[in-house]
Amino acid sequence: MCAACRHVARLAEKHEALRVRRAELAGWAGALLSERLAVVWVELTAAPLTGSGRARPPLAGRVQVADETGLVLEDVLVRLAGPRTGGAPADAVSAGEGAGRIARALQGRRRLVWGPLGEVTARLAVLGHPADLDRALAVPSGHGILWPDDVASRYAQWCGELDPATGKLRTPWPPGSADRLWYVLAQMAGTDGAGAVDEAAQPGG
Repeated sequence: MCAACRHVARLAEKHEALRVRRAELAGWAGALLSERLAVVWVELTAAPLTGSGRARPPLAGRVQVADETGLVLEDVLVRLAGPRTGGAPADAVSAGEGAGRIARALQGRRRLVWGPLGEVTARLAVLGHPADLDRALAVPSGHGILWPDDVASRYAQWCGELDPATGKLRTPWPPGSADRLWYVLAQMAGTDGAGAVDEAAQPGG
């Protein structure tokens, strides 16, 4: 078999593996949507580097939470820097208020998280306001035996777009918000009303 034919054959094998994986992901997403769920989207407001180029702790974090129906339960921008640190967004709530709002939104719900929620809660703890989240309710996010199983990797596997030159999975555009992440999960599950993948959810190069 020539190199070109071998490459095409490998792409076909990967497409078949992804077809099987897509069916597995449909079951995974459907099971999550049948639970009392918190779909969590997290973004950080980075601080400027120090004069020597070292990273500083983030200034703030935005945490959005949607439930299993896509309803947004919380959208809070919380200050993660100390009171003497300048540059934090003016509309960020205090660490204490933010920790309470995050904990209430997530209480008793299984958490599907895209973004550095752990970094947010770690900073809140440093500032004296631990969020006290139940670890048992977190959807595992790591590397499985065959497939990476964090939510971003699962989304890429479900989209299943391979780079024809390298055979590697292309990275889809991040959903961008908690309700959009819920929409992605609903698509994966084949839930009624999810519809086709629109331009905002199309894979990116």
